[in-house]
Amino acid sequence: MERVDINKPIQAVFSLVGRQFELENIRMELDLGRGIPAIMAHDNRLQQVFFNLVTNARDAISEKKGRLPGRPAGKIIIRTFKEADRVVAEVEDDGIGISDQVRDKIFEPFFSTKESSIDMGLGLAITYGIVKDYGGNIELTSQEGMGTTFKLSFAVA
Repeated sequence: MERVDINKPIQAVFSLVGRQFELENIRMELDLGRGIPAIMAHDNRLQQVFFNLVTNARDAISEKKGRLPGRPAGKIIIRTFKEADRVVAEVEDDGIGISDQVRDKIFEPFFSTKESSIDMGLGLAITYGIVKDYGGNIELTSQEGMGTTFKLSFAVA
């Protein structure tokens, strides 16, 4: 592992998907804290985490648009900040949300709410594993029909 500025993998993912999401009428906002301490991790694995979270957010927004035609643009907000002795990154969307029935299952391998031809159900399981490998925590808050926020926190390096 190495010292990583958590904003760097987020910016890398934004540069990969930002324009594509814009074309899908999904606005991505970055609210990245300045002077946040480094964490111990691997940049490329954190990119995988954030890529996974934002593509899931895009899918949740698209699903909501499918159910509510004529809905205005969707939004994904990624924010970073220091909270006590932790570095925090939040990925928030205004998509369809996660129902109480599946909330406890979403980090299980091979669990998916999407069609099996589209999704193998490994993304959030891998994300969870990577976060835990770095001694981090991942919390979920969601309101069905309103959106979801994933909060990741890591110890300061």
